Amino acid sequence: CRFCQTGWMRGAFSAATREELLAGAVRFKAAMVNADLNLLASDACSISGLESILEVLCPLFRRVSVKSLSVASLVRHPKSFRLLRKLAKHEFTFGVEGVSARLRAYLGKPATAGDLIRSAGSLADNGLRQLKLFFIVTGLEEERDLSELESLLKSIHAKVPACRIIASFMPLFHAPFTPLQFAPFPSRASIGEGLRRLTSLAGRYGMQVRESITYDE
Repeated sequence: CRFCQTGWMRGAFSAATREELLAGAVRFKAAMVNADLNLLASDACSISGLESILEVLCPLFRRVSVKSLSVASLVRHPKSFRLLRKLAKHEFTFGVEGVSARLRAYLGKPATAGDLIRSAGSLADNGLRQLKLFFIVTGLEEERDLSELESLLKSIHAKVPACRIIASFMPLFHAPFTPLQFAPFPSRASIGEGLRRLTSLAGRYGMQVRESITYDE
């Protein structure tokens, strides 16, 4: 995604092998008597052999969790939902970012509304309890974008009616060393107006609204 500095500065992806992960987990448990193990990845669904890795790790710990799984990978690899059932994972965050297809393309996060809705429905079938939708306010939002967002929120709410939904918003941050670092910075007025309208829209569908960071921050 174009707004996040992490991916652009980190360089090429790498992942430990099954043997390396098992050896490391055994060391951690021996040294610190860990009860829980949390595996971190930019996109866990894209890691080859993740299910077999978890088969050797799960018996060692009370709880094994995995972060994070991209919506695109969940769509490409529907078998991942079987893995999520095995992990008893019931809380998810969707990094939707752009409130419309146009703004998701601007931010370099090309998840489609259909993919988001289908993924939410599949997660609901597996006992989803909480879904957090993370959005970025760019200051470029127009009426057509708001209409598209309303349709998305309405559809997701219908897919997960018994689930707690959190809508989290933050102003766009132009991080250095990213493609958006020299983009025009949105004004306080445009961000404020965008936040007001977007949070009102989310509240209309019974979602808990959060502002993850303020304009000044």
